[in-house]
Amino acid sequence: MIIVFAMLFIAEWFAVIALVVLFGALAFAEMARAAPSPWKRGPPSLDMPSPRMTRWHIVAAVLLIGSVLMFSFELACNVATSASCGAMLGGPLQGFGIVFTEVELWFIALAALYGPMYAVRLHRHRVWAAEFIGLGVCVLPAALLNITSIDLATDPSYALALGIAGVILFPFGLALPGRRAKVLVLLTSCVVLLIALSEAVGPANPVWLLTAIAMGYTVFRAEWQHLAEATPASDQLPAPDVPTPNAGKESNRVELSTAMRTVTFIAVNLACVVVLWFVWRIGFGTEGTAPAAIFALAGLSIAAIGAVLTTLVPAAFGRARLDIDHAIATFVMVLVAAVVMHLIGTPPVMIDSYFGMSTGWKPVLGTLACIGALAIALTTLTGKERQIRPFMMGIILPAAFLLPSDSLFTFIREDTMLVWTQRLVETGITAIILAIMWYVFGPGRRRESERSGEIPDRTPDVIPA
Repeated sequence: MIIVFAMLFIAEWFAVIALVVLFGALAFAEMARAAPSPWKRGPPSLDMPSPRMTRWHIVAAVLLIGSVLMFSFELACNVATSASCGAMLGGPLQGFGIVFTEVELWFIALAALYGPMYAVRLHRHRVWAAEFIGLGVCVLPAALLNITSIDLATDPSYALALGIAGVILFPFGLALPGRRAKVLVLLTSCVVLLIALSEAVGPANPVWLLTAIAMGYTVFRAEWQHLAEATPASDQLPAPDVPTPNAGKESNRVELSTAMRTVTFIAVNLACVVVLWFVWRIGFGTEGTAPAAIFALAGLSIAAIGAVLTTLVPAAFGRARLDIDHAIATFVMVLVAAVVMHLIGTPPVMIDSYFGMSTGWKPVLGTLACIGALAIALTTLTGKERQIRPFMMGIILPAAFLLPSDSLFTFIREDTMLVWTQRLVETGITAIILAIMWYVFGPGRRRESERSGEIPDRTPDVIPA
């Protein structure tokens, strides 16, 4: 694992491409085998969790407890000695120190992969706050590493206190019996952990890239399985094909509605991007001096306005309102436009930095963000292959996270107001994208219908005004 991470650091932006290609190949394989197998016995019951769930709990417990023990030992070494734990294990014990570091990295990487899968599995078994449990499993080992890497004597930071609070709140939330209290505590723990990690994540961190893209792929896979299981069930009772006298009028109405959706979507997006460009050009361009965090807030605000307009504009012309999918697709398109503008105006990355980075990151991150946004827009407008949208959100996240950053890869642990604004906005963007991935394009949107025993095949295209 050390060698893999070292190669990703050296390859710089190749880390993004390698992860996207890897998970993209897996996603393509899932799409290729979307036809149900003839020997498939149908979807498992959501009311009767299988005994295999016990093994999922055991693996999650091993990852969490093992991470706590490993990083507690390292923290004890750092506190007990003037040097770091790795320096204390030098000489004859140097080999043990390398193995110890290797095991730590495995815990972090496996948790990043396992957490999203665990959340989906818990959701299928109707476990309360499944998404927050999976997210906590995903980020807690990385938060522990961040805590142990901070030198209290020379580098004090309030982010350290937040990280410790998040680590303590997570097991407390798991133990709470009340559902609402559990959700509140686990949500607080996850948000606090994300804030604490905001100073240590970004494109230069392969674990962050792995986590973001793995989350999108896992939710995509859950959506693919849902569609594959719902299709055979709907095919068992085909509706009779009865001609109706108004079939021609109905077809014309559907075509007009589709055209209205497309025109409204394009018009609102163009208007928002033009306004965003004027805002960026006036105070945030290549010669602008305003902080990037302010432009990030402006971009989020314009994207939110665009989402509202996408829903309300058709009603003003006597048409049915567009659904939440179109509004969120507009939000994503405008947000990615802001990201691209920000990447254009960002100063070049110092070539002599610790990771040896260059400006090669900027076009790669911007291109992947544009691909993700366009894919979300096309699948939403056409109604085809909508299950790929969570994966597209995963490849957008690494670039969108950088929107409030004045420098792409500068990790600042100062507790100034500007730095804290940047941390909070970065965490907010991450939370928004994860919420869209899960609650709009993923299984979280079906929570209420699944509780009532009803599993819809797909999201309706239009809802009444």
